[in-house]
Amino acid sequence: MHNKDTEKTAQDLRKSGNSYLAISKKLNIAKSTAYLWTKNIKISASQLKNLTINSKKGLKRAQQSLLIKKLKTAKLRSIDAQKILSSLNFKDKNLLQTVAAIIFWCEGGKRSLSKTTLTNSDPKLIKTFLYCLRNGFQIEEKRFRALMHLHNYHDEDQQ
Repeated sequence: MHNKDTEKTAQDLRKSGNSYLAISKKLNIAKSTAYLWTKNIKISASQLKNLTINSKKGLKRAQQSLLIKKLKTAKLRSIDAQKILSSLNFKDKNLLQTVAAIIFWCEGGKRSLSKTTLTNSDPKLIKTFLYCLRNGFQIEEKRFRALMHLHNYHDEDQQ
């Protein structure tokens, strides 16, 4: 249970333009508690603008952090896969078909029998799949299509 002094401090912090998250961190209380204690306090337009700007900056930092974490994970997976794939004989057509099938089984789209789709963010995995598909099966090159889904935190040129 919190005392009235903590609640008053929370209200003062909100009046000075602090976010609910900032209040909760400063006072070591739940964000929901900070909201309940201060929800009726009106803040100025400039304070609201600052909170909005800070919120957008925080979202961008979170997206960048998540992207870095994903890239590190993908990089580790790629290294492991690269070690395994480099030890295989890629002249054996049966092996190429098997590797393509395994990658498709794990990452491929199975909703349509008229097309083969693969979704993954690891370029090395996609490159390996395409190599195995092209060299393990008779595929018409003109039938290949690439479609990229990018999020707002991706660099389109880099992708």
